[in-house]
Order: sequence, then C-alpha cells, then structure tokens
Amino acid sequence: MQVIESMLSELDKEQKYLVVCRSGNRSAQASEILVENGFKNIYNMTGGMNEWKFDIEQ
Repeated sequence: MQVIESMLSELDKEQKYLVVCRSGNRSAQASEILVENGFKNIYNMTGGMNEWKFDIEQ
C-alpha cells in the first residue's frame, strides 16, 4: 500500500492483478488506486489472508 502509487509506471495496465493483504482492507484501497489510474483487470481478495481456508506452502 505504501509504494503502490510510486510503482504505477512500472505496472502493465493490460495485465491481470490479484491484490491481497492480511484482512482485505488495504488491498481494497490499493485496488481502488489501480482502477482510478486506468487499470482494468484488478481483483481484490475479499477478506484477505484471514479468510484463506487452504494450506500455504512455505
């Protein structure tokens, strides 16, 4: 969230992005920033990793 605006020029507006954080709040804000800047294929993981019910590989 802290660097998303400074990295906008490095991201491809035609690419698909899944935005994830711990609870879903910051990723929702980051998703809004991306959409406001012309990104079309933005997906936010609602509930964040707190809602992830599957195993996580480390």
